[in-house]
Amino acid sequence: MKMMITISFLIISSYWSTIVASPYTHEKLTHIFEGYFKNINHYGIHITACKIDPNLFVVGLEWGAARQKLSVVKLDDQGQVLWESKFRHDELPGYISSVKQISVKGFSNPLFEVIAGERGIYFYYLYELEDQKLKKIKLHKTSDPIALYRPLSPK
Repeated sequence: MKMMITISFLIISSYWSTIVASPYTHEKLTHIFEGYFKNINHYGIHITACKIDPNLFVVGLEWGAARQKLSVVKLDDQGQVLWESKFRHDELPGYISSVKQISVKGFSNPLFEVIAGERGIYFYYLYELEDQKLKKIKLHKTSDPIALYRPLSPK
């Protein structure tokens, strides 16, 4: 029982900090990004706030069976899109199950962790955002999805 309460608290506090970091409501962000991506045929949109900047977001669009477009988007203080940096679609196989901005000691630029899977193979990608461009700096491939959540050893 104690373990369950602790886990629930961690999930709620993590979710709460994401909401507090952004001055936008989810409805406002959906409206902004649906307008910005209106020329791309899609049926779902996923928005994740970044920890380091309240105007920086990861936006995922779903448009087909296990196909997604993923971008980092920067808004100005009025909610207008300043720039978009796209993850290369050909690098991201299958279904993207998780995307989040992380901070790692030694890196001054934002890092983005992407976990994706396709036909029993799972991928861990680490991207660095530098000068409004995403650069892949790590790829780990495994058939064991649990391995993606263990610390990766440097190679």
